[in-house]
Order: sequence, then structure tokens, then C-alpha cells
Amino acid sequence: MNNFKSKQLSSKNNRMQNSPVDTPEDTHIATFSFRFLDHKQINKYQQNDFNEIIKNLITISSYTWRDIIQLGKNGIGYELIPLSELKCPIPKDDLFNQRDKATVFHKQGDKIPLIGFKVNDVFYLFYLDRGLKAYKH
Repeated sequence: MNNFKSKQLSSKNNRMQNSPVDTPEDTHIATFSFRFLDHKQINKYQQNDFNEIIKNLITISSYTWRDIIQLGKNGIGYELIPLSELKCPIPKDDLFNQRDKATVFHKQGDKIPLIGFKVNDVFYLFYLDRGLKAYKH
């Protein structure tokens, strides 16, 4: 676990209400599922792309979801994008029926944002945005 010290935020904090977290009290470490990631898309990547992706996943998975919320867009680098603004395939699954926004992890300098949905403590990665074309940056 890292040495990140959590800050206290009120439950009415707007960032928490518009976050990738289902419950602000979520203290689970971020976990990932790749079951909705298109395998054809993966074949387009080079080894250095995978190095960046894996490094980002390792960094993100060292934090709890609460920590990720508190760090915000300028910390780990997450933002919520309305589904209507995405120009990439969006999986159709009962897990995501009530979602109107996707979570995007994208730190400064990243070339490949990670797009998916957070359900409970799992982030379902469904698109790797190489080329930054999936939404307006």
C-alpha cells in the first residue's frame, strides 16, 4: 500500500456525487475486469503501449476508490465523460444499464486513456483510447 494520506471530504462534496464510485464510503482497492475489452483492438498495440497501460493499472490499483476520488482529475487522473460524447464502442450489458457516463483514467502525459465503467469496486475496462479519438480532450 502507498503512503497516501486521505483527506476528509463531506458527503455533500460535488466531486464525490459525480464520481466513479457507487458509495463514497468505498474503501476497497481498485480492481479491474477486462471481459468487455475488444481483443481485436489489442492487436493494434505495440509493446511500449502495453508498458504504459500496465504501469497505469498498477498505479491505480494501489489506491482505494475513495483515494482516487479525493485525488480527482489532477491526481490519478480520472474524469467522467457522458456516453453521448464517446466515439467508441460501448458494451451492452445489464451491469451498465443505469449508466449515463463512463469513467476515464487519463493522467497528464498519458497517450492511452483507459475507458470503462465502475460497478461496486470493479472497473470494467472496455476501451483503450490510443490516438485520443474516443472523446473530445
